[in-house]
Amino acid sequence: MKIKNKNNIKIIRFSLIVFFIFLIICALTFSQPSLKIMMTIFAFTAFFAAVFLPYYEFEYSGECISFAKYGLFKTNYIRPFIEIPVLYITDYEISRVLMIYFLKITIEDGFSSKKRMTKISLQFFSDYQIIKIIKTLESIKKKNTDAKVKL
Repeated sequence: MKIKNKNNIKIIRFSLIVFFIFLIICALTFSQPSLKIMMTIFAFTAFFAAVFLPYYEFEYSGECISFAKYGLFKTNYIRPFIEIPVLYITDYEISRVLMIYFLKITIEDGFSSKKRMTKISLQFFSDYQIIKIIKTLESIKKKNTDAKVKL
C-alpha cells in the first residue's frame, strides 16, 4: 500500500506560483523602490519554496515500511530515506504541532538493549491519509504484540 501527498504538494506548488506571479505584478506596479524590492524578495522566496518543496510517500509492503522523499526534478528511483522492518516496530505515537503531524516510531531490534525512536514529519498529508497510516501501524503493532505473546 502506498500513501503519497503528491496531489497536495501539486496544489501548494500551483498556489505558490500564482502568488509569485501576483507579487511580481505588484512589484512592477508599485512606484516606491523599497516596496518593489520587498515584493520581489517575497516573490522569489515563494518561487523557490514551490520549486524545492518535496513530496513524501509512505509504503507498506508487508515486510517493511518505508518513507521516500521525492523532489520536483528527481523522476527516477530514489532510495527511501527511512526503511524499517515490520518485526522491529514495537510502538508508535502521532502528535500534532500547529498544523503538522509528527510520527514517532519505537524500534526494538532484539539485539541491543536500547529502544530507538524515529521521528518523521507527516507534513502536507491529508487527515484521511494520516488515518490510513495510523490503521496500518496499528495492525503492525497488534501483529507484533501477538507474536511476542506467543513466544
